[in-house]
Amino acid sequence: DLATAVLPDGTNVTIRRPKSGPFTSTKDVSVFATGNTAHVFFSGFVTHEGQADICWTQYRIPADPIATTNTSPLSKLPFRRAMDDEEMATDGYHQLFGSRHLDWQIGQHFAAGSGDPDSPLYDGFSPTFELRMSLPGTAVPVRRFKVTWSLAVPSADYDRAVADYRNRGVYRVTPILTGLTNNDTLPAAYADDLGGGKYGPLAPGSGGRRLMMDINPVAGTVQFGSPLFDEDTPGNPRTVFGRDATRLGLEALRNVVLCVNYNPYVYRVTRSGAQDDCPSASWDGDITQRLVVFWRRSYPTSEAPHFGRPAFMYKAYSTSVQVGRPPVASWDSVTGSTAAYVTANNPGILTADPADIDRYLTINYTSADGRAYSERHQVIGWSREMVVPVDTVVGEGSLVAVPEQFNVPATDPADPAVLVPAVRYWLFWASPRGVWDMRLVENPAGTRATGPYDAPVHPSTDIYTAVVAPEFGSLAPERPLRAIPVP
Repeated sequence: DLATAVLPDGTNVTIRRPKSGPFTSTKDVSVFATGNTAHVFFSGFVTHEGQADICWTQYRIPADPIATTNTSPLSKLPFRRAMDDEEMATDGYHQLFGSRHLDWQIGQHFAAGSGDPDSPLYDGFSPTFELRMSLPGTAVPVRRFKVTWSLAVPSADYDRAVADYRNRGVYRVTPILTGLTNNDTLPAAYADDLGGGKYGPLAPGSGGRRLMMDINPVAGTVQFGSPLFDEDTPGNPRTVFGRDATRLGLEALRNVVLCVNYNPYVYRVTRSGAQDDCPSASWDGDITQRLVVFWRRSYPTSEAPHFGRPAFMYKAYSTSVQVGRPPVASWDSVTGSTAAYVTANNPGILTADPADIDRYLTINYTSADGRAYSERHQVIGWSREMVVPVDTVVGEGSLVAVPEQFNVPATDPADPAVLVPAVRYWLFWASPRGVWDMRLVENPAGTRATGPYDAPVHPSTDIYTAVVAPEFGSLAPERPLRAIPVP
């Protein structure tokens, strides 16, 4: 199950290939290519969450796809880490935790504890975890612990863990919590003190039995052997960090979260309880350097205010900003950027490095009208989901979006011949909405019809079209909220 793969920076590494996939089914593929990389968008029904989301995978296009021998690395490419210390979604008992993106890149010795950045076996790309506890009003309001485990290589325990992954696709480990500072401690009633700031959490009511943890890299989940914390009853003694007469010291505990850092092979563009399908993705690498994804979202018949009616959605990803007075004669200064950037004078677009996402840039430039301007723009990365305004939604069919490049007059009235390139999107879909037939409104005598003539509306499935020209400058960034922000 070992294979040679490529890291996001192009380095070849050895990974363990997954036993299965995270989806029950997939459908509705949308593909485009940039250079020698194929980008595949699809609707995938995520098995452990029971919902269909829009997902994105990348594949390397080989120079010789019909080679007789294949010694090149795995063609599937991982994404860069979406964010540092992503808080995993969890249930009310904080026992099962799930990441937004799927199919983590796992190193050869992950079972031995290569998820520990301080371990000599750490490969630099396998997932790492951190447990955070919120205790407001105390001397240490947030306690942080590195989550690790340790198995000798070679050893019978290591071989057993690898065999378990090959059979079930799950690593079962015994977690060790290491406080990141001297103030990050656990009371003796909740964990074995292993020395050096390390703790072995205990399962509740087990008489000293250590807590177990199952890691499923394909599904992007971590499941503990017992619930960590009960949101409704914080003092529930059946949880790992609950309290009773024999376990005291965490009376102020209000929340427990698990954070993860990882390289995913499957990037989830959407994560919604509704059913998302029919993705239509396009990349504008010539003008705006922007990725735009349209899709259809279907709701249950019992969910207000939709009651079964679908909606068309879209969101964009870009590290570019466009100034308000293109074209640009000169870029005078840019402050707030931490890395190199690229500019295009005619459309007035500045493309920043992904490291500048969420940062505000102050751009001073001289427009083609000879005037100097100073503007402040945010590099948003992914935007929030937006609804395409469609009237009379009934049971809309599959959606297709086609981009069109066109030119608009520049803002300089002195030279109307100057044109600025822009992009808009044509949407096509089928709908069974009613049609108003004017031929049936009046009878041959020219008077109001009665009887068989009085039926001006009848059902008909037709092809509909619309044009969407998003105001990208007004899109709000997608901002995941943290349950326990680090002070």
